[in-house]
Amino acid sequence: MMLFSAKLLIIYFALLCLHLKASGQPDPEVHWSLPDGTTVNSVLHGEDRKGRARRLTVFDNGTLLLPAVGMGEEGEYTCYAENQGGQDSMKVKVKVMRTSSPSFTDSKSYRVIKVPLGATAKIAC
Repeated sequence: MMLFSAKLLIIYFALLCLHLKASGQPDPEVHWSLPDGTTVNSVLHGEDRKGRARRLTVFDNGTLLLPAVGMGEEGEYTCYAENQGGQDSMKVKVKVMRTSSPSFTDSKSYRVIKVPLGATAKIAC
């Protein structure tokens, strides 16, 4: 068995898409173990421990999609691929970052600031 692991930092409320490509003869069945211990696959989608339907999709190829990541999705995700020949797994640690990189709301606006020669200019960013 070969274990691969990765770490992923994702911005709060962003899309999380975990792709994988499992192969074998016969084709392996793929399922995911989520940070709260729930197991999901493309046939049966999981429910969280409070009984609410999860906001996730597992595609037939094994890709896991969460459309808007919150702090509750932080943790370790494990993907399992299994057939008669055995089992393999891949672990991904997801860390949710509450902040995003800075951006300007109006990058096309500008203004002219007149400063006397030798004086200090104050420019608001």
